[in-house]
Amino acid sequence: MDWQRLVADVGKELVPADEQTIEVLRFQGVPVPESLMIPAYREVIVTVMRQCGKTSLVLAVEGETLFRPNRRVAYTAQTGTDGRQKFIEDQIPLLEASPLWRDGKPSGKIRQFYRAADNTGMWWWNGSRLKVLNVGQSPGHGKTLDLAVLDETFADVDDSREGALRPAMRTRPMAQIWNMSTAGTQASTFLRRKVELGRAAAKAGKQTGIAYFEWAIPEDEDIYSPAVWAKYIPAYGITITEAVLRDDAQSMKEGEFRRTAGNQWTDTAERIIPADWWSLVSQPGEDFLAAVYAVDGLADRSSAAVAKANREGDIRLVAQRPGTGWIVDAFKVLKDPRVVVDRSGPLAPVGDDLERAGITVIWVESLRFRKACSRFYDGIADQTLQVRADERFDRAVASAARRSHADLWSWNRDAPGADILIAASLAYDARLDAELVPFFV
Repeated sequence: MDWQRLVADVGKELVPADEQTIEVLRFQGVPVPESLMIPAYREVIVTVMRQCGKTSLVLAVEGETLFRPNRRVAYTAQTGTDGRQKFIEDQIPLLEASPLWRDGKPSGKIRQFYRAADNTGMWWWNGSRLKVLNVGQSPGHGKTLDLAVLDETFADVDDSREGALRPAMRTRPMAQIWNMSTAGTQASTFLRRKVELGRAAAKAGKQTGIAYFEWAIPEDEDIYSPAVWAKYIPAYGITITEAVLRDDAQSMKEGEFRRTAGNQWTDTAERIIPADWWSLVSQPGEDFLAAVYAVDGLADRSSAAVAKANREGDIRLVAQRPGTGWIVDAFKVLKDPRVVVDRSGPLAPVGDDLERAGITVIWVESLRFRKACSRFYDGIADQTLQVRADERFDRAVASAARRSHADLWSWNRDAPGADILIAASLAYDARLDAELVPFFV
């Protein structure tokens, strides 16, 4: 499509390399041609409506890099699970149907696909590789990257994804980072900052550094008008029809339709936990020592959180960090702590490690886990709990999503900050039953 061609042509534009770049490459032992050309833009930001052909553009950008020998590409999505699913279900079928793949034979460019949960990606015959990484996962100590693709960054509540990848690109003068997403909500702080940077660069007419592309329906236009759809949606009449958009407009909440079909930023009107509820229970306050603790993590174990609660219903986020390896050591400073863990959750193995370390674990079964989520929600609605104000907690609440289980529900672990919400829910639910002990960090 025209919009894809525009992004590819401009985003991959080349300019003559400066002398310092040439010297860096020579120092690295890289053969430097007489007229070396490098990307004009180190960073490319693309924000566009859903289902407009972003996956095809991602493949073209990845392939342009992988065609060169011994290149390293990292692909990431909002979670590790989402990234793996997008690569396996969306990208691989397109590649397998192309001349790049010929049953793994040299007549094609691609040598092998990897689909394992901890090793997803592909290997090309020329030595180039693509690897799907979890959110916040670095390429590995000493590894370098030639291209990093950050897909669906509307889900990012901080800079951890970009922060894990950029250092691996510093010694690669020809490297690029591509940030591609639909608009987000007020919780999408990372993407919002990037959009503001991109708009400023475009307004200033910059032709190096950041290339910014945005397709969106202006907020003063009628979001439900087919004439407006035809004017602003780049895939309208190509891969998206008027009939489909009409059905979506009738069935979807206005905020979500504006975000996905119009690429408009939405506010907090459709939050699971309304902002005015949260403002009443989230206040500055003194810390407390006697508490029960709970741990939980995102579905892909890329992040974990510790929360604590006392008998009065005061709750505090103790820590949230990437990975899970830090949790056991954090609890070793306690004297006989009580730690709540969901037996069916992603941190169940951590619960086993805590027990092996001599730490008392309170295991929660599925039914109790769901009741804990509901009890935490009710505590906010009824103002029977108090949360120590924390920006990370605010972002988690703003992004909260539910997952239904028959007549009950739980917090959706795929939502940003779900580890914080679940840990707080478990601690709040267990506070009246467990023996409370101090916690020192």
